[in-house]
Amino acid sequence: MKKSTSIMAVTFVLMTYSQAHASIVWHNDFQQFNYSVNQNGGVLYEAPTSFNPAASHTGSITDSTGSYSAQLNCQHSSYPLAGILEMKAGAQGNGTMTSPENGLQVRAYAQMNLNNFNPASQGVDVSQWVFSNVTRNLSVSSAGNYQFSTNLSGDADFNTFWGNDFFKSSYSVEGQARINKYSIDSSGNIKALGDGDATVEFTLSDTNKTGSTAVSLESQTSEGDDIFYQVVLALTLKTSLQNFSMQYGLIDPTGNPNFKGPFFLGDESNPMQLDAALAPAVTATPLPGSLLLLLSGISGLSVFRRFFKKD
Repeated sequence: MKKSTSIMAVTFVLMTYSQAHASIVWHNDFQQFNYSVNQNGGVLYEAPTSFNPAASHTGSITDSTGSYSAQLNCQHSSYPLAGILEMKAGAQGNGTMTSPENGLQVRAYAQMNLNNFNPASQGVDVSQWVFSNVTRNLSVSSAGNYQFSTNLSGDADFNTFWGNDFFKSSYSVEGQARINKYSIDSSGNIKALGDGDATVEFTLSDTNKTGSTAVSLESQTSEGDDIFYQVVLALTLKTSLQNFSMQYGLIDPTGNPNFKGPFFLGDESNPMQLDAALAPAVTATPLPGSLLLLLSGISGLSVFRRFFKKD
């Protein structure tokens, strides 16, 4: 029993000195946030009638002063769109008033539904542009390596096609996660460090959904000024659907069956979601010389005891 106890003690000491101890101090749940639906509409045309303005662009709808948990929604489905074209778009933070314990989260969705649409006599030129952004500040207790991980989740089920300049369907999903570095001098002035470059940055898409790396963070500059970092998270969705030229007033009837969809990047209940997390990285640290001497002594005593027990 004594032998196993001494081995456990040595193991505990080794584990204690073999990991770097560092911690993250989050300054708040979030610093800034901004949700916007910049486009969610376009034109619906039914031959031989003229343009119908009921599906015109919404302009910019932004929520930057409300609740971090609020969801910004924008919908077009009124007459004469009802029964033919329904467009929904929205953005939000993480759905609660607080950020995730170790990072950030944003959500967005863009959805187009076509019902009873006849591409031979009906034309559309519609687009969506949704943006969700949030920032959070932090500092670290000591210089060292920290693990920065990002993940994009959600279903992008969008029928893309390209026939010509007036007959096409496309979309893009882009998530950006980065850490910016700043210093605060004795007068309280804030200065961006790293020549304006991010300490680390990831660009994600629905085909490249994860990113992770160890990043070196510091608590102070060489001059002794305090350092803080800002994590920035942004999710941008864009969609476009067209079989009609507003310039020439022409419908391209080749859209059947391409215009059957589906056309959505997440939805209101299950949006696209971008997460970022930051945590201290477990790294090996050299053992102090005094500890090495101590461990050598313990090992020598163990051998010495065995030798005399045999005799």
